Amino acid sequence: MSSRPFVFGAFGVAVASILSCGPSNVVIGGVAGAVVGDANDVYWVNSGSLWDVALAADTGHPLVSSPVLGQVGAIAIDDQFLYLNTYNLDRTDQMMHTRIVRIVRSGGAPEILSERISRETSAGSIAVDASAIYWTVLEGTASTASPAASTLVRTAKDGSGDTVLVHLAAPFSFGGIAVAAGFVFFTERSEIDAYAGNSTGVVAKVPVLGGPQIVLASGEEYPFAIAVDGSQVYFTNYGSTIRALPLGGGSVRTLADAQSGPASIAVDSTHLYWVNSDINDASMTGHSAVMKMAKAGGVPVEVAPSNAAENIALGGGRIFWSDWDGLKSVPQ
Repeated sequence: MSSRPFVFGAFGVAVASILSCGPSNVVIGGVAGAVVGDANDVYWVNSGSLWDVALAADTGHPLVSSPVLGQVGAIAIDDQFLYLNTYNLDRTDQMMHTRIVRIVRSGGAPEILSERISRETSAGSIAVDASAIYWTVLEGTASTASPAASTLVRTAKDGSGDTVLVHLAAPFSFGGIAVAAGFVFFTERSEIDAYAGNSTGVVAKVPVLGGPQIVLASGEEYPFAIAVDGSQVYFTNYGSTIRALPLGGGSVRTLADAQSGPASIAVDSTHLYWVNSDINDASMTGHSAVMKMAKAGGVPVEVAPSNAAENIALGGGRIFWSDWDGLKSVPQ
């Protein structure tokens, strides 16, 4: 049986009163509000502002609102900072600027750590470890608006330098990324091939300090989001499946099939969580839901229905996801 979700509206209100509040629209540039969490806080993007939901206090409040944020593709956190992968049109040069922005978790002015400029660009995924930030960007050249490449970049946490780890030529682009055991794990896919019914997607890894790309799985339908734990890589194939394989490579297992557009995925010590986001963008119809299943296998369970679930995060024993009408939450 699914649970009724809390809805975090557009004001700093207590969770106890949230069920009586109207939801807020958190769709940012076609992405329904990037969200990230840990045991203490959940951060999400709402209409160009970065919000903090303090779990102990059961309140949500605006943390930062700045033109520097632009449109936020993804958020990562460590103990001190938030790291945002953002993109925006700079009116002074009429070019698109993809920026990695750092913000103190308690709030403060955004600090730009890295920037890439092209005629056409879009911020992708982001992940962090103890020493660096890893992020992806889809970008054109300086003279053409046609997307020419997708790049995985390593940036020192102090902003002292960038290293390109992987460069993909069009039509291939990155999906999700995650960091574990000295490697950056990622998915790559071709939308052209996917629409044509060709399974050319790849799950791969690259050393965090640079080196050759190591393919872990190929011939995937449309690998999308990715998550890792101490031994396994988990990823969604946007068509219908949840798949897994060992960090070091090996046989790929299908954990769940017949899913409805599985997108963002998260993992804890015992379970996998993901959102099924297969809805019609025009009519907002279809079956979107938040799902859960044991990592060891079993039957997926719908924990909550949704209007148009997009991004998922775990925090304080709860599942959070962004929807077109607000940030929502149910117990794990």
